[in-house]
Order: sequence, then structure tokens, then C-alpha cells
Amino acid sequence: SEVRRFVVRTLCLGLHHKLEVLSLVPTASWIKRGHIVKFAGCNSGGWNANYMVLGVSALTTSTTVFDVATSEAASMAATAAQGTTTIVDPTKNWTVNEHAGRLVSLTVAGLNPTTQIRWIVSNTATALTVATIVAGVVGTSRYNIYDSKIFGVDCENKADNRRGYGHATGGSTTTLVDNTKVWVPNEWAGYKINIEAGTGLGNRLISIVSNTETTITYATQSFTPDATTHYEIMATWGLMTAGSASAITETTTKNWDVNRWAGKRVRVTGGTALGQEVAITSNTATALSATLTAPDVTSTYAILGIPARGAGTELMWLSGAAMFGQKGRAMMYPRGGGSNTCDIYDLVTGRWVYGHFFSPQAELPQAGSDFAYDGANTIYFSRSVASTPIRIFKFDITTNVVSPALQTAHWQGTVHIGNLMDIVKTSQGDLFLYILQNTGTVFARALLF
Repeated sequence: SEVRRFVVRTLCLGLHHKLEVLSLVPTASWIKRGHIVKFAGCNSGGWNANYMVLGVSALTTSTTVFDVATSEAASMAATAAQGTTTIVDPTKNWTVNEHAGRLVSLTVAGLNPTTQIRWIVSNTATALTVATIVAGVVGTSRYNIYDSKIFGVDCENKADNRRGYGHATGGSTTTLVDNTKVWVPNEWAGYKINIEAGTGLGNRLISIVSNTETTITYATQSFTPDATTHYEIMATWGLMTAGSASAITETTTKNWDVNRWAGKRVRVTGGTALGQEVAITSNTATALSATLTAPDVTSTYAILGIPARGAGTELMWLSGAAMFGQKGRAMMYPRGGGSNTCDIYDLVTGRWVYGHFFSPQAELPQAGSDFAYDGANTIYFSRSVASTPIRIFKFDITTNVVSPALQTAHWQGTVHIGNLMDIVKTSQGDLFLYILQNTGTVFARALLF
């Protein structure tokens, strides 16, 4: 054996060698004689092991030099390096292609780092393959992997027995059967399907060859669907095969009805033109017409179902209200803008239920309205009009009825966007509603009973 000496500097995800006793910010005292360190991602197998620290010979605020004994003759070198199409993390042991079709956000080094979001084309046990990207920096760059089916994507078919997601009732290595569906034959031909849970988990971007009313057919896979298999057909999101200032195209994996998405909104979720959200004017079987700064083949998109919100609205988790047969399953989002409509988000299915009306329509949320949820079945909101008393109404979630709640003694100031109302529970269990005057300093409170 021989003694090898190492210099340790700031480490991060995607590093060549990982020492598990270190944090991301180096502190000299963290490595001491007798500590066990683990190396991973080396091209010489003998280095990929645990070693005891024999001694620490140099300490500074940013560098630690320590010695270990090894019988490995070759010098330590990384198995793979970061690239313009790869993100490498040798500490991982992913299932092959379990992240295909997801998004990865890579943050390059610096106080104001460049963040790039890309579609994951494929993955090995330790590396992600993506569209062209500025290569990460070993030891400083960070990454996050998340679903490309972003919050609020629309559903191509609203009826339960037509939707492109659910649980299988059976199948084979070439088919997935869901006997609860009555799909139109071949409406999903060409689309991609992902297995999100249960048997087959991790099998993604499977191309659908054809479908009957209840059965999806694809090329031979390594799993057989059963009742635990949860699937999602990628109907309203994906990777562009072409992009321009007037259109988003995905020619190989979509077969939409003409103008099905006219009037909806589309958001660029990754790649070039990231973050743009615009209205869809029309669509063909494979292209969405919209006006935006030109995206390209690195760009990903999602069609959003929820209508545009009025200014000052608030998304509220109905933690204590039983909707869809379960408490805490739903979130409510008033449309505002003088509308008597709100939309409900189902946390289990990940989809919106549109057009939840309330009545009467005399007082409606608008710009400057404030909201507060009592944790049970009531949402309070204010009718914000400058130079008038603050009027507060309550919306009963179980009956969809709006009724007057209270009126403050002081008048409202200029309309303010931002919530200025909340409900506080005392140690005795009493609920008090607090509201702050717009552009003022006066608080009012009322006991809720």
C-alpha cells in the first residue's frame, strides 16, 4: 500500500469524487484523522471504496489536505465528465431511462448563476442526456429533476371514462388495458405514455401504436400492467419538434382535434423562450398557433387548462373541506375580475375542475379583494372599493352561497394588490378575522362564530 494525499475544495452535485462527510461549504475542522471517506465515480475500480483518513496535513478556510492508504496503482480519474449534452452525477444509481421525458434544471456557478432547463432524452445510472446546454462545472453546479407535466396542465378529454390517465385493469408486455375507459379507436395512436406508479414504474416515453375502446397497444416492454399500474398519456405537454414566432409543433407524438385548444393558453416550460405564456389562437393535429418569441427544438411546452386570473386573486388549500370525497384534496382559485366563478384543483388527479359557480352575484371578487379561509367550510373575501366602508362576505363551500359577513367602521383606501386579510385562532379555539385598511394603518378584527 502507499499513502495518497488529497486536496479537498468546495463540492456539489455532479462532482468527480464525493466525500460524504463534507458539506457544500468547506470547513477545515470537518475532516479529521480516523474519519471514513467514500470515493465514487472513479474509472479505477479500486478507488470506489471507503478509506480511513490517516492524517490531515494542511488546514485553511477553503482547503483541507489529507492522507489515505491505498493499494490502487493508477491515479484517480473521473469515469465521465460534464458535457454540453450530459449532466453527470457519479453518486447516483438511477434506473435506466427512469427520468426520460422529465425536465432538469442545471444552475451553473456564480452569485447570479445561469439556470438552464432541458428535456431529459434518456439516462444511465449516473448520467442524464439532454439537448445542447452550457456544460456544468464540476464541484459548483447544481441540478434538479422534476416532472414535465407542470401544475395545471389541461386534460384532453374531461369525462372520467375518456381521460388519458388512470389505473390499468390488466394487460400484457405489448398492451395496457383499462376497462373503465371508452376511448375512440386510435385516438391515442402516436402519443407517448408514461408509467407513473406501480408495476412498470420508470418505463417512460412509450410510443402508442394503436388503441381500442379499452386497450392501448405498444412495442414489447419488460413489464405486464396490473391493477397497481398508474399511467399518464402525454396529451397536453411535451418537447417541440419545431418552434417559430407563430407556432409550436410536435409532429411525431400528437394527434389533436383541430382547434380543440383554441382560446387556451400555452406555456414554454424549458429550453429556448422559457417562461413565456400566451393564448392559443388555433391548432392543427400537431401544431399550436400562438404569438411568442421563437422557441426551438430545445423548448418544452404545456397547455394550461385554467382561465386567466383577475388581479389580486389567491389560490387556497381547502384543508378542512371534504371535496371529491376527501378532506384536504382540493384547492380553490377564484377567477376575480368581477366573476362569480372559481376553479377547483384536484390534488389527487393533478387536474382542474372548471366553472364552480356561487350565488347570488351581487358582490364579487375583483382587483383589490382580500381572502381568508377558516380551515373548515368558509372562505371570507372583501369587496374592495376606494372611499367606501370595507364590506366582507362569506362563501359557504358546501352550499356555494355567498352572504354578508360584516362591515368595518373605517373606509377603504386606494385599491391594493396583495392579501391584507387573515384568520387567527386563539389558544382558547376562538377565530378572529383581521383585515388591514388598504394604503392605511388601521386594523380591524371580528370574532367569527
